[in-house]
Amino acid sequence: MTIGCVTPQLMMSQARARAIADIRKPTLLFIEKWSACSTRTASQVGTHAVGDRAMDWVVDTYALVEQEKPHSGLRHSIIHANLPTPHAIDVMANLQRKYDAGYPEMQPGFLWWIGAIYAASYGPKRGQRLEPFRTR
Repeated sequence: MTIGCVTPQLMMSQARARAIADIRKPTLLFIEKWSACSTRTASQVGTHAVGDRAMDWVVDTYALVEQEKPHSGLRHSIIHANLPTPHAIDVMANLQRKYDAGYPEMQPGFLWWIGAIYAASYGPKRGQRLEPFRTR
């Protein structure tokens, strides 16, 4: 273990983390503004979200917009919704109950086509939450 040494890999990962943080702010603001605008104009929003953090951002944004200006029945959706967190599942259920919004648009066929890629990318722990389908 080296202490106090900055490797090129560490510098790249820190630069990437800063770039991602800079991208998130306008992206989140855009989703908030777009969602708010669509609610005012009674238009449906479908936002692509694949990973767990993206899912949390989208459902939290939908919840915020619906709390500020409720408009039931627009059926805002989360396209792909591959890796929902327990938080995202709870928020989606609440959005569906209260506002008829927050519906996942999942593509189970993707698991057949590229499931091994998903599993390798997410790793064994996160991969357990991949496309959590259930039948009744």
